[in-house]
Amino acid sequence: MNSGKGAKAFDMLQDLHSVAAGLKPVGTWHGEYFGEILKQSCGGHGYLQINGLTRPHTDVGFGLVTAEGDNHVLLQQTSMILLKKVQSGSINLDEFHFDIKSGDLGVDEQILLLFELRYKGEIRAAAAKIQALAAHGKKDFKNEIWNDHC
Repeated sequence: MNSGKGAKAFDMLQDLHSVAAGLKPVGTWHGEYFGEILKQSCGGHGYLQINGLTRPHTDVGFGLVTAEGDNHVLLQQTSMILLKKVQSGSINLDEFHFDIKSGDLGVDEQILLLFELRYKGEIRAAAAKIQALAAHGKKDFKNEIWNDHC
């Protein structure tokens, strides 16, 4: 591979795909969920076509959730990339970017720390499930483990 800006940008492609593939399902599921809450909070009026609240829920709920790839498949792609990074040592599950003991974290840093705690916990849980199933001699490793547990 060439050295230079183009090669470095190409190396970041997998990270970009992982982030985009992880954010799309989270964003669309939350949009669908909160759109439904918005409609329900208006009572029977929330379901009337004339108020305009049905359009965002329909667009997010039916359009975006299924557009550009199924959310479950996208999350499996993100999981695979993250687990490979853990195996290669690129991600250390026991170290965190921000230190809560410092006490001077802003709101943005606190949100990022909570996100980091969450995704590292989920990676740890998925890795434990995979190791447990592999230890029991599951032969259909890819299909059974990835489809049922990631």
